[in-house]
Amino acid sequence: MHDAPSIYVTPLTTLGVVLMIFGSVLRLTCFSKLGKLFTFDLTILPSHTLITSGPYAYVRHPAYTGTLSMSLGLALINFTRGSWVTECGVVGHGMTGIGIRSMVACAWFGWWVAVGIKRCESEDAELRKMFGKEWDTYASTVRAWFVPGLI
Repeated sequence: MHDAPSIYVTPLTTLGVVLMIFGSVLRLTCFSKLGKLFTFDLTILPSHTLITSGPYAYVRHPAYTGTLSMSLGLALINFTRGSWVTECGVVGHGMTGIGIRSMVACAWFGWWVAVGIKRCESEDAELRKMFGKEWDTYASTVRAWFVPGLI
């Protein structure tokens, strides 16, 4: 590593910050909307109701959308030109550094997507067991897990 006199904010850094803020606000909104139904573990409570309003009116798992947004934002903040990680050579310089940063960012984001998909499948199955036709109607109306029109 070496001194990094060229640490600076870029448009990608700014986009990363915006994605971090968006993801954080979205997750907090989801936690608030779920109220006592929110848990970190997959749990169906006896008093469970199907939440279909707020962010849940657009995607079925908006808290994971928030996590993915935050992960992408973190990668942009830390792995693009001008960041401390890049300019200090923590992960190499030149093409080697770009390759390493790209692999780390893709692996991190890919891991979150894979975990999110697996978790969504499990949650959807449990909600379908609990709510039956009500779930089927909701799932056919709100088809996307994370991003409307994409996935």
